[in-house]
Order: sequence, then structure tokens, then C-alpha cells
Amino acid sequence: MHPFHNGPLRSLEYFNFPPQADCNIRDDPYSAAAHAYYQPTPPKVSSPDHSSSHLSTLSLKTPPCPLCKGQKFGFTAYFHNTKIFFEPPHELLRFVEKSYYLRDRLTSLLVTYTMHDIEQNRVQAIEKEINAWQQEVLSLVQDVVCSSDFELDFTHLDRAKAWAFEMAKQLKEHTWGGMRLEMPKGRLLVLKKEFRMCWEEVWKGFMVDQRSARDAMNARTSTWVENSGAEFTG
Repeated sequence: MHPFHNGPLRSLEYFNFPPQADCNIRDDPYSAAAHAYYQPTPPKVSSPDHSSSHLSTLSLKTPPCPLCKGQKFGFTAYFHNTKIFFEPPHELLRFVEKSYYLRDRLTSLLVTYTMHDIEQNRVQAIEKEINAWQQEVLSLVQDVVCSSDFELDFTHLDRAKAWAFEMAKQLKEHTWGGMRLEMPKGRLLVLKKEFRMCWEEVWKGFMVDQRSARDAMNARTSTWVENSGAEFTG
């Protein structure tokens, strides 16, 4: 059985990670993600995030939906895109927005520590920053699982977690002076898209599982009503 089932946290083995005390995490509406997003301030990247700019462009053409507005990002065009979601995932708003904070924080880490020389006396501090980001990804996984009151397929969550673990591993190896994490032109955009797509699959899977559970419940309710009516008339 998976460590998480139908919401409650049953095991911490799934979150195989150093104790939270080792991570530089502070409290805010999205745990440490929003604070970490602004620290440190990385050099500006000349290449824009085409996915975000595309969302912004679409949002100008789509009347804003109040249920799609987060604290920093608006998701009207994204949530109401029927090519992605069969219905807007409004209940996932805070999770989707947190994934965007984490994507931007990852961008900051990659720009700051793969495109510039690393001061050796800061290696341990940098590792704590990477650990904090990784811990926040795990926290997001846990939040998504615990928010479901139905049986959730963990395939996409496992893939998102594995992607984050591998990226954190490569970034730490680069920081320690091991295998370099090369960042040629265009690579940063590719990584940001991969991160976003990993989580998009999580949101789509969540909605499918939720609909399946709802349909099953409706079918059981309908059967119960029919049987109750038959007993009454009989």
C-alpha cells in the first residue's frame, strides 16, 4: 500500500529527506516558497518564459475568473483551457500557484549557481538553499495527497517528486565541484517547462481521479435510491 491513501498521512518514508531542521525554511502563506522566491535576487535572464507570457496574453483575452486568481498569479486562461482540463481545477488553485513559486525559485537557483562562479565558503549555505527547495516540493506533494478525499493515483506525483530529486542532486553535485550542470542557451527554458509539465500531469490526474470517484458515488447513490423505491412500492 502506498504510504498515502485517501488523504491521511500514514508514513514519512515516502518523504525520504533530511530533517526539516536542516533546511532554511520560514512560514508564510505558501510555507517558505514565497520568501525563498525573493532570496537571493538573481541576475536578470534575457530569455523570457514563453509559457508564462503566453498565459498572460491569453488572460488579456479571457474575462478574469475570481476563482482562478491567486495571491501572485492569475490562472483564468490556464484553468479554463478545455484542451488541458475538462473543468477548471479551482480547488487546486493554491497548489498550482505554489508550484509556480517553486518553478521560479528553481530558476533563481539555476541562474545564480550554474551561470556564475561559486564561492567555496558558501557551499554549505547553498546546499541548505537547495535542500529547502526540495523540502518545499515534498511539502507540496504531501499537501496534494492530503487534500484528496478519494483514491488518488500516485504515478504523476511520484514522477514530479523524482524529477525534483534528480534536479536537486545535479545542482548539489555542481555546487560541490563534481559533475558540472551545464546551462547552454535555451536549457533553462527547457527545465522550467519540464517542471511545469510534471505538475500539470499531477493536476490533470487529480481531476480525472476526482471525477471517477464522483461518478462512482453518484452511481451508488442512484442504485440505493432505486432499491429503496422498489422496497417502498413493493
